[in-house]
Amino acid sequence: MPTLVQLRTEVLAYGFDANMYSGRIDNWLNEAQSRIARSCEIPTLWTTATVDTVAGTDSYRLETNFIRMSKIYHQGQQQELMPVDIGELRAMTQGGYSTAVGFPEIYAVAWEPATSLLASGVAVIVGPIPDAVYTLQYDYYSRPTDLTSDSKTSTLPAD
Repeated sequence: MPTLVQLRTEVLAYGFDANMYSGRIDNWLNEAQSRIARSCEIPTLWTTATVDTVAGTDSYRLETNFIRMSKIYHQGQQQELMPVDIGELRAMTQGGYSTAVGFPEIYAVAWEPATSLLASGVAVIVGPIPDAVYTLQYDYYSRPTDLTSDSKTSTLPAD
């Protein structure tokens, strides 16, 4: 894989002023990596994390490098939670689903400040509201490492 300086040099070869655009080019290259990662299933970016629920709490912050959920399941039982759209989950909560407590069966990923927990970043919202501590494991695709120095190479595969 080419380094950041090699990628920047290639872009500058198309007539961009290095004094004006070098920083912007770095930002564009990092944004391009993130867009590729969001739209492709890249095995090298697949990882796993866990979250422990708290009785009475339905929202949990996800890892800061989270980019896309693969699946989430109860670690002890290998019972997979069903994904639902955030709008569908909100519609369910208006119909009384928000008062249901028990083992989480469904989840939605919230990217906006949908809860007091989520000032910025991303969270998972589960339903019904957990009635106990459950360890949920989630498999997800992570954000590629930013190209921050000239010698840094992309974590995306060459192909």
